[in-house]
Amino acid sequence: MPTPDSSAPAETTTEETTSPEPGPAFLVARELVSLPPLVPGTSGLFTLTVTNEGGSPSDKTPIKALGLPTGVSISGITVDGSLACDAKSAGSCVLRSLKPGESAVLTVSVLASKDGKAGRLTLQIGDAIATEDVILVIGDTPETIIGKVDDVDATPSDLPPSETGEIPSN
Repeated sequence: MPTPDSSAPAETTTEETTSPEPGPAFLVARELVSLPPLVPGTSGLFTLTVTNEGGSPSDKTPIKALGLPTGVSISGITVDGSLACDAKSAGSCVLRSLKPGESAVLTVSVLASKDGKAGRLTLQIGDAIATEDVILVIGDTPETIIGKVDDVDATPSDLPPSETGEIPSN
């Protein structure tokens, strides 16, 4: 009767387990507090929350104005209560890196000049597009915009090329 060969290696099986690669960062903006109607020559605030709904941390992300109504400017943006940029540094406004599931609160200060016009203000923060209607009160009646678009339907390709660019300074 043959004896087992003790010099032969024992058979072993191993299964390689790998974790799936996390998905990329994906920023989503949601409005918390909308901009109140403004009297020309005054300013107001609106607030957004930006959440990383992706699987990886986001990079520091530029905040860009893709569209501003005539005579309306962004005079400052705070992120979680700290100044991210003001009118003088508006072209370099950046949202900090966000971990997956983490959110940041952006408060945007908007100034309507005396000759400002009602319209739609559009911000881009990475993947996130946020729109805000600017309503100006002239006399006793608000000058409103026509044809409100859902925030989730707005994408950079929906905007005419003439309305894209960095946040302008005053």
